[in-house]
Amino acid sequence: CELMPHKRAMYSAFCGGPAHLAHDLANLADIVRGQWFDGVVGGIPCQSRSELKSIRTPKFGDLLPSALDVLGACRWEWCLLENVTALDIPGFMRSRMNAMHYAQPHQSRERWFTHSPNMKPPTRLFEGDVDDLMAYSVVAGRIYGPKRGSRLQGWPEFMDLAGKFTSH
Repeated sequence: CELMPHKRAMYSAFCGGPAHLAHDLANLADIVRGQWFDGVVGGIPCQSRSELKSIRTPKFGDLLPSALDVLGACRWEWCLLENVTALDIPGFMRSRMNAMHYAQPHQSRERWFTHSPNMKPPTRLFEGDVDDLMAYSVVAGRIYGPKRGSRLQGWPEFMDLAGKFTSH
């Protein structure tokens, strides 16, 4: 379910043909009703569930009820939903994971994955914290600070200096 035509085209190309796509999550349950799927993967907009809602009005309301309608309308073997907060879905498991532990280049992006109980979360591929893995934030323009910045620029010995540092 995607509002942007260029993304719908990308998903169709990725799936090898037209996928079940709708312009509104509200009508997707009717499109998939009674059908069987090996798996269902998705995510609802996080704006109505995150701290962002305290800063500005979300573009979308809480779409979890509509997502649950879709899951109830079709049959599936497994299901995986992603969000910045844990989704409360009866009978589902929740796993909090950070992208920096699973892929390179390392991106520090923590998310919740709410999944059917027959799914097992993947094993971490990379251990360590943001500085150990030299992970980068998804927030554009984030300042890393002089210690981490020195490592990213090839001067790791400056990370061991004691004292207070400031950026200029």
